[in-house]
Amino acid sequence: MKLIFNIENNKEKKELLYICTPGEDIQKHFAAEIRKLWPEIRLPSNGLLSFDIKDAAPIIKSKKPLTINGVAVQDRTLKKNDRIIFGALRLNYLAFETVQTETEAGDDMLTRRLPEFKFEWRTHPLKA
Repeated sequence: MKLIFNIENNKEKKELLYICTPGEDIQKHFAAEIRKLWPEIRLPSNGLLSFDIKDAAPIIKSKKPLTINGVAVQDRTLKKNDRIIFGALRLNYLAFETVQTETEAGDDMLTRRLPEFKFEWRTHPLKA
């Protein structure tokens, strides 16, 4: 699955295209990637953060409460433009796409082949 966010710190906004498998603990990947970009930002290091899919919408799950649109929640189906506070970051959820999958010839079951876990960033400096 591919999730698309805008992520802001105090200096700039970046668009994040993010590929992961449903239920995967994304927090350690997320924190490591953010640290590369913005070493000064401290993110919560404990507590699982993951995404699942239900009815073609991602559900964000966290062991510790997150703040989404000003409300502390632990599990929530994301809606377009939800604003998520994650440690010192603000995430604005934009879109979700399923990653195209291939099936092997003669295989009745759908075999999902997800790309390697990856982030792709686009930078948008915030206007002063």
